[in-house]
Amino acid sequence: MKAQHHLIRLAAIAAGALAIVPATASAGIWAPVVSGTTANITAVDQVNASTLVYGTASGQILKNGSVKSTNPGFSINDIAFNPAGTIGLAAASNGRLLVSTNGGDSWAVKSLAATSYTQPTPCFGTPSPTRDFTPVGNINAVSWASNTVAYAIPADLGVVLKTTNSGTSWLDVSRQTDGTCFVSTDGDPLTDVKAFPGSDLVWFVADDFGTIYISSNGLASSAPHFDGGVNCFDHHPQLALDFDNPNRAFTVDRCDGSLQFGRTEDGGASWALRPDYFAGDGDTLSGLNDVAIAGGSALAVGNGGAILVDNDGRNAYFQRADGADATNDWLAADKLDATNAVIGGRGGRLLTTSQATTIPDIVAPAGTVTGATTVVAGTPATYTANVADNAGGSGSGIDPAGFAWSATGVPAASGNPATLTFPSPGFYLVSVSFKDLAGNAATASLTVNVTAPPVVKAPPPVNPVKTTTASVPGAKISFGVPNSCVKAGSTFKVTLTWKKQKRKGNKFVKVRRADFYIGSKRVKIDKKAPFTQTLKVKAGTKAGSTITVKARAYVKVTKGKSPTKSISSKIKVCS
Repeated sequence: MKAQHHLIRLAAIAAGALAIVPATASAGIWAPVVSGTTANITAVDQVNASTLVYGTASGQILKNGSVKSTNPGFSINDIAFNPAGTIGLAAASNGRLLVSTNGGDSWAVKSLAATSYTQPTPCFGTPSPTRDFTPVGNINAVSWASNTVAYAIPADLGVVLKTTNSGTSWLDVSRQTDGTCFVSTDGDPLTDVKAFPGSDLVWFVADDFGTIYISSNGLASSAPHFDGGVNCFDHHPQLALDFDNPNRAFTVDRCDGSLQFGRTEDGGASWALRPDYFAGDGDTLSGLNDVAIAGGSALAVGNGGAILVDNDGRNAYFQRADGADATNDWLAADKLDATNAVIGGRGGRLLTTSQATTIPDIVAPAGTVTGATTVVAGTPATYTANVADNAGGSGSGIDPAGFAWSATGVPAASGNPATLTFPSPGFYLVSVSFKDLAGNAATASLTVNVTAPPVVKAPPPVNPVKTTTASVPGAKISFGVPNSCVKAGSTFKVTLTWKKQKRKGNKFVKVRRADFYIGSKRVKIDKKAPFTQTLKVKAGTKAGSTITVKARAYVKVTKGKSPTKSISSKIKVCS
């Protein structure tokens, strides 16, 4: 079913939101709906914002997850409701047509006996059917032109059934008593029909390369045909008519390759068979099974997860579902309006969306790398990827887990920013790969000059002793104190030494005694060389202050009075 009645029915949308609770799904365009069946869904109609009716290959007809009709041995090929949403038609295999008069809650098989004329000269050289001829081929499709007028097409050659009383009775309006057919398909069955709401315009498609037949008077006369709806031979083409523009239509078929998606914008006179495909390869298509259009946007579905959106008739974007649904075969589609759509497929899978016109994100993000361009080998350096995604698309935004950093000889890193350490001097190309939430990947890079570490000279050793000297006739006296600070309350060593100097008339003999002072207070007397004593800084001395340490040497000479010599030094109190 391809949204044929929704122009009139859109006023009913405001009556309530879709009363079907979606099952858990990945964040994406399409959300799964609990269908109530595991059979392949082969037909679907989004009757209004709160109602889905769909049929299966095993003959079930369901409404919002509840089975309303079972037809063992039959397959449901198409479902369509009139614009009011009150009367539904279900096309089935083996000549079976079902009718619902209560919005899809129950269904009854409609007898199609005696619906065709006797033909003295058959249209296609086949034996003449009798007046009580009953269609026996598959009823391939149904379509409503108004609340009371509808069309049904069986696979029987030349037969087009029409009702003008809401499905109560049907008549073959193609075969004529003079042996002609108003839809003369040259021996190829019709596979789909679309009636333009509120008018007598009706389009048909046959399985011979999608040949199109268009009647502007409800098949009151012969319908002209146009070649080339699709480039597939004897498959099962489907048709969608743009109810905003009667000259615009789309076709799909079930062959391989990119030539199975056709469109016309001049009333069927010419067809373009290959749109530009994006976010996927049109040549990999293995069959498109259905097409729908509403609000100017077309939706085609097919095998291998194919979901295509075409908003302008020229560019088709792959719009795959999430998880396992990304590869499922989709067999039926319908659109309520431009953005709301439903698709059905194998295994009873049923998906809905309110984003049917969304164009998937196919543009890669862009960015640059910033950070130090000259670093020292062995020194960590931090680099930042400054990236931005293109606006729009279903996957817009940067994947925060998608950053991967690399440089030759450097361990790989992730995240943003990232810290790298270069092992040796040279030029390195730092590269980062990143992607957006749609999976489009890009890279950025920066060249870094890595230099050798500077040669650091060891500082000269620090003499632990600070020496102060003084001279006396014939000798040089040295006074050694700690070269580092001393904590209050702790001890330290001091030393007084001398060295004779050879001079004429030298009277110096030796130092016979040394007195040691802290400040003005004498704290030690030493009468025996070597003159080494342990002194103590008074507890409570202010940290950071300095104390004066003094040594007084008593010198022994050969004659005359023995002199004394004092030497002072300062020590800092540790903080």
